[in-house]
Amino acid sequence: MGPVTAIVLTGGRSSRMGAPKEFVTLCDGRAMVQHVIAALRPIASEIFLSVGTKPTEEQSNLGLPFLMDREPFEGPLFAIGNVMRELSGRDLLIACCDQPLLRAPILSQLVAGTRESLPAFFVTSNGADIVPFPSFFPASSHATLLAAIDSGERSLRRWAGAHPCRLVALEEKEAESLQSFNSMAELIRAGLVAAPPGV
Repeated sequence: MGPVTAIVLTGGRSSRMGAPKEFVTLCDGRAMVQHVIAALRPIASEIFLSVGTKPTEEQSNLGLPFLMDREPFEGPLFAIGNVMRELSGRDLLIACCDQPLLRAPILSQLVAGTRESLPAFFVTSNGADIVPFPSFFPASSHATLLAAIDSGERSLRRWAGAHPCRLVALEEKEAESLQSFNSMAELIRAGLVAAPPGV
């Protein structure tokens, strides 16, 4: 296995967050996206930020190179396709900006033991459900996914269920680290953001 390039997919403006969700500040004073970047650093030789439009000042201040979507706001699969076209020939580890509980030891299971050169996804401990993010795509797998996107595929989970992939089962406690947070209420319930006074 050669060097791994990590991609952080940004979420844009979320109506349930009231602001770009990657920059929601958690209890430790760091933004969600900073937690994701910290989890990727021990594994990746380089990290790119995937943005839907011209990067904001906050995104630029992260100090990461960025890739702009050719078709912004069309969903994560389009963003992945854009990344694969821009970074052809690289092994890609893709995570979302709203997964602040990610940890390097968990992520390393996706990129380890990939002699088969298959895409890798996590699954629940009973193997019933494929988790689309984070995911790993060796360079040799790009063409198959790009062909599916070009023919109209819009669901990464559906694509993964129909193609040869390496599935990594996680115990329930480990799987909690993969959670995506899409609202302030979810962050408060998880103890990552303090509840407003009186709530």
